Amino acid sequence: MKGKIFLILVIAVLLFYRSMAQTSAIAPFFTKTLTKTKYGYITSMTTPDGKLFPCVSTEKIFFLFYINGKSYTEQEALQLDPTPFKTQKFNAVFAWDYEIEGRDLSPYIQILYVGDPPPLSDFTKKNLAVFNKYNSKTITGVVKGLAYFSQNKLLSGFILESGNQDFRVNITMNEVSRLMKAVAIGDIVIIEVGHASITRDSELPVLVPKTLTKDGEKLIQKGSVQI
Repeated sequence: MKGKIFLILVIAVLLFYRSMAQTSAIAPFFTKTLTKTKYGYITSMTTPDGKLFPCVSTEKIFFLFYINGKSYTEQEALQLDPTPFKTQKFNAVFAWDYEIEGRDLSPYIQILYVGDPPPLSDFTKKNLAVFNKYNSKTITGVVKGLAYFSQNKLLSGFILESGNQDFRVNITMNEVSRLMKAVAIGDIVIIEVGHASITRDSELPVLVPKTLTKDGEKLIQKGSVQI
């Protein structure tokens, strides 16, 4: 009888500690799934708050976490306890717009963060400044020369001089040759800016015309060459 009681007590103790181990087990900080398609991959990340972040790419990708001013790779994030973050809201930003001291962001497409995102990069700040200054504005200037893509040296548009500022005016690749038959160096044109930005390979602001007018004739309308 005593032996049976002892065995029951041992089993009860083992079940108790097993239950405690299961209860105390910490769930992973995130859940990541990868779906292969004929066009590439759909990578989905579920954060501790239950939010799903899907990302489409041609190759396998990795996410970076940014929490309380500190960055974590996926492997580093798996060491974190997700419990405090179940009630906090995760958001996503594109990594190439930001910078984190001591961290190379080139391997990442998205940064998942809680609270404030990382600081904007200097390039992004300049890009936003150009966008805010020239986007949707009307600019009159003189065609100063032709412009070419730095990678392949193909014609991209022309250089516009307006007052003390020069611009690169980019035209759709399959329309640029047609437009430049009607626009010559020295011509005065009026551009309604559809989009303004900068590129990493040019110091000049880049304008994409919504409309382009020469001698009262709209050569570009709604972003499309009309000739």
